[in-house]
Amino acid sequence: MKKHKDIGKTAFLNYYQKHFPLKFDQIIQSFDDKNPPVFLFNPQFEDQIRFLWGKYRLSFNKIEWFPYAVYWPQQIPFGDPVPGYVEKLIYPMNISSLLPVLALSPKPNEIILDACSAPGGKTLGIKFLGSNNRIIANDVSPIRRQRMRQTFREFQLSDIDVWGRPAETIYQQYPNYFDKILLDAPCSSEKHVWNDTKYLKQWTPNRIKVLHLRQLALLGGLLLALKPGGILIYSTCAVNTLENEGTVGELLQKKGNLAKLTDWSKPVERSKQFKDQNFGFDQNKVLRILLKENYDPMFVAVLRKI
Repeated sequence: MKKHKDIGKTAFLNYYQKHFPLKFDQIIQSFDDKNPPVFLFNPQFEDQIRFLWGKYRLSFNKIEWFPYAVYWPQQIPFGDPVPGYVEKLIYPMNISSLLPVLALSPKPNEIILDACSAPGGKTLGIKFLGSNNRIIANDVSPIRRQRMRQTFREFQLSDIDVWGRPAETIYQQYPNYFDKILLDAPCSSEKHVWNDTKYLKQWTPNRIKVLHLRQLALLGGLLLALKPGGILIYSTCAVNTLENEGTVGELLQKKGNLAKLTDWSKPVERSKQFKDQNFGFDQNKVLRILLKENYDPMFVAVLRKI
């Protein structure tokens, strides 16, 4: 009987009601929200996109803190076709997904690893925001790698390397090698689970524990692949604390001799649902997005290798 209660939608609701006693209804409602995407674009084609949108009298409003992304044009109803999409001039993604890229802050002539990169949107953001970098997009799934290669070709990017290695083992061949690493980690992704009947029926609290351990393994291996002084961005779209604050706190407890949590200039105010909880570090240094209009859930932490 206990096993039955710990699986599926009822178990999911019970877990998050206990986890968020004050914000539970708002959080579940937010899982149903269909947020309009923003559009990432190659700066080389900005004039072409402006001209195209100008023909249709569409507003071209850049995101204030990300120079190569624009808001959904207010003249087009959400869900209708947007000029430039078919032509592969714009790449749609939720605005939250740009936050880890911004935190990475790519600079010229860096070697950058996007460790779990599919479907490739963040890799595009890294490429557009930086210049003259060597970028490696890594993913263990052959199908996802093929889709990424197709995306990079469509956006006329031929200089992104695509790897298919287990991310936690990359250090074995490339120790102390990368200037910066983005780990957008496999996570619970509760909003996606809530909107997928198949995965919601299969959900169990144990999924969170398994992913937490996976995240720690990935972080431990990737830190060994990072140069001393290098930056590792840890991000998830999970809502629960174990995969976010809990993972960072445990990593610092176990490997505090290898990395330290670093503050960074955050473009938006962080959510403060857990301000009264102690995770073993200063929460002001991380960015937690939850219940913010048009933003999907996101957690971002910046780690510097010692």
